[in-house]
Amino acid sequence: MRREERNITRIRSDLGEHNDDDNPVPTKRHRNVDQQKRVSALETCDIILSQAEKRFRFTGHLAAAKLFRVSSFQEYCNRFPEKDFAATVNTYSKVNKSTLKIELEVLFSRVDLRAAEAAATLLQLFLRNNMQETFHECVRLLSISVTIPMSTVESERCFSTLNQIKTFLRNAMSQP
Repeated sequence: MRREERNITRIRSDLGEHNDDDNPVPTKRHRNVDQQKRVSALETCDIILSQAEKRFRFTGHLAAAKLFRVSSFQEYCNRFPEKDFAATVNTYSKVNKSTLKIELEVLFSRVDLRAAEAAATLLQLFLRNNMQETFHECVRLLSISVTIPMSTVESERCFSTLNQIKTFLRNAMSQP
């Protein structure tokens, strides 16, 4: 996402620096048309940047999902995922930080819980074995995590559209 933002920002700055010193002086009509194209292109870049910021701002739920990646429990048991934990606590401020950390440390160390295949399976395991009281904060986070879509289809579609717009802008600016 950051790479795409940098690309659009670079295109926008190129539009601002666009200079036709090597071309003869255009007529007043051509200057107006070129100016209108440039203004439209700048507005389009601004809209893309603001929409990208608004749509992709909330990604904290991905850190919570990483905490419950069962395949990483062994690694997390040896080295606690502080970065993902901090991001999760920042995203979900109602979570009791110290309780969650203790529950996660216990969760990562329990070999019998590594049999779960995914976060949803882990949640079912907690509920089936009446472990809601023991892992209260984990169950809350898992309940949230399994209901939030983790699919990238929409973002991939947005990037595809973004590339089409960038191509259009480049082509529009290269035409005399």
